[in-house]
Amino acid sequence: MNPYLTQNPGLREYLNFSTVVYGMDKNTSLRINTELWRKAKVLAAMRGKTLKSIIEELLAREIEAEELLDEEIDVSEEAINFLERRRIMGEIPFIIVNDKKAVDLVGEGRG
Repeated sequence: MNPYLTQNPGLREYLNFSTVVYGMDKNTSLRINTELWRKAKVLAAMRGKTLKSIIEELLAREIEAEELLDEEIDVSEEAINFLERRRIMGEIPFIIVNDKKAVDLVGEGRG
């Protein structure tokens, strides 16, 4: 969990409350670099999506990544050394042979 929210439980409760009680999207204004905005609109159009859905998807991914970084992952020194030796030898350190995304495997503690 975000340390800021951990240190400010009142804010966390407010955010949870407002999401549950109101159950609606948040309207907001952002100042975004003009060129970045233009490229984002083009990307959304090329994907057949709304700019809103692109932004929400990116925010969700960023939050998920931050939450994963906050989790402790237990990796043995032996495993790290093995992967480093493979990299030094010019070999691919590891290959994912699963239909799931790497982030899902890490979340399950298998990556």
